[in-house]
Amino acid sequence: MNNLRGTQAGKKPKVDPSVVDKEVLKYKNEFFDGKNIAGVNAEVWRRIASSVSEGIQDVVTPGSIRIRVTRNGGNILTILGILPANKIDVKFPQTVKKNYGINTTTYYDTSSDDENNFNSNNYEKLHCEKRGYRTYNILTPYEWSNVIQQHFFLHTRLPCCLKFQKRPVVSFSGIVFLTIQGQRSECSSSFNGTIDSVPAADTRVIIKCVYSGNFNGDHFKKRRLMGAEKERALNALLSQRMDPSIYTRNQANFLMKEGDNIPAQIPNVNALRALKHRAASATRFHTDPIKALELMKDNSKFSTSIHGIGLNKFFIHFWSPLQLVT
Repeated sequence: MNNLRGTQAGKKPKVDPSVVDKEVLKYKNEFFDGKNIAGVNAEVWRRIASSVSEGIQDVVTPGSIRIRVTRNGGNILTILGILPANKIDVKFPQTVKKNYGINTTTYYDTSSDDENNFNSNNYEKLHCEKRGYRTYNILTPYEWSNVIQQHFFLHTRLPCCLKFQKRPVVSFSGIVFLTIQGQRSECSSSFNGTIDSVPAADTRVIIKCVYSGNFNGDHFKKRRLMGAEKERALNALLSQRMDPSIYTRNQANFLMKEGDNIPAQIPNVNALRALKHRAASATRFHTDPIKALELMKDNSKFSTSIHGIGLNKFFIHFWSPLQLVT
């Protein structure tokens, strides 16, 4: 791709991207059959590369041309008519309370505002310091993305699974206080949110958001449970002994309205069962039940109850001091 757009150091591209796009447009019917884009070894990419490389010493490779097309560089797929242009402005009318992530019955408040709002007191809880070669402020790992995903669905009602690759850095002296970027690879949709200035104390933090792309297609991916959402699910499954199907139903009743598609942040039943199994397995002394019994026999908590173990034939002698007294 450096053949077309240069490196991150700021070099100019060897060929103007608009020139490449014009050549690609000429050969659209040769590399796109209505369903699939031709492979990297197709002759059409060589012809396009040869045409755009005319008159320059370091030629553009056929592979870089195809990568630009398949990755929708410069929104080329929309220009070609392969992907429809579709864009909406995302504005969120919900407010996160101070007790975010703790009390599920009061997780969100309704508000008449036209943009995404956070309470600044809660925002103080959401960012922390990360120390290394440099010291800088970041949003709390495994927590901030849950908040954005929840607000995103509650306003747009879109079941998209947003993926946030870059951890947002809070800048108190930069041009923009905070920038959040996400994407959905299935449909090449992108999410962008910004906070322009440092929020004042005891005020709402307004995030200006735009979501663009072909997001009206089928949605299959689910969001991974993390942070407070994971702890809430484990508490319901283990402490409250709630069935996974009941948990997903409660989440659906809380988030969804009639006619909504199931949002990405509601896990499926199999994922919850696997989460419960891993959490229960982590409390065992060993994955092998026989070895686990041996370890328990030597443990001070169980040594007065487990008195003998045999393997052929298997037996275990156990009784508690209370049983002897009674």
